[in-house]
Amino acid sequence: MTKEQLSVFDSLSKEALAEILQISSTINLTKKHLILEPNKYSNDLFLVLKGCLKQYYFKEEKEVVFRLIAENEFCCSAYALITGGKTFEYIETTEEAMLLRINYQKLSQLYNQRIDVANLGRRLTEQYFVHEQDRLLSIVFKTPKERYSAFMQKNGNLVQRFPLGTIASFLGMTQETLSRLRAKRF
Repeated sequence: MTKEQLSVFDSLSKEALAEILQISSTINLTKKHLILEPNKYSNDLFLVLKGCLKQYYFKEEKEVVFRLIAENEFCCSAYALITGGKTFEYIETTEEAMLLRINYQKLSQLYNQRIDVANLGRRLTEQYFVHEQDRLLSIVFKTPKERYSAFMQKNGNLVQRFPLGTIASFLGMTQETLSRLRAKRF
């Protein structure tokens, strides 16, 4: 692992980072590998070191993507980790990936032992919830054109890394609508 791949941990001391790495393992996965599926218990949090993933569920046999995840981002079933309940979603690689798998129970113990790790966890949780709130408000209040424009400003580099249908689902629109918006090139 490179320093760049672990940049999310820059605020930690070397000792704290070493403790996190002790409770972690690196995994290499092929494209279309299911990391998580519904009705399972999940004890792990994943940091994407390389590659892309999508987080989704099925509604009436239609894939509904609610997260696109790339390097230096975490993914997990937040509900399952926090409540101890079962997962409801899928997490799947969309290209070859290298992930850092972190045991959540052991990470929680580190939160109690190290304030710097606890503060990092809090900041990452806050970022996660702000991201989710932004997405929800976007779906509710913005037009498809506004959603696409905002996506391109923030995540334009992801357009080449995810299929058009996946991006359309994430933006809450049909693939046809997204194709029309892309053709207008605004």
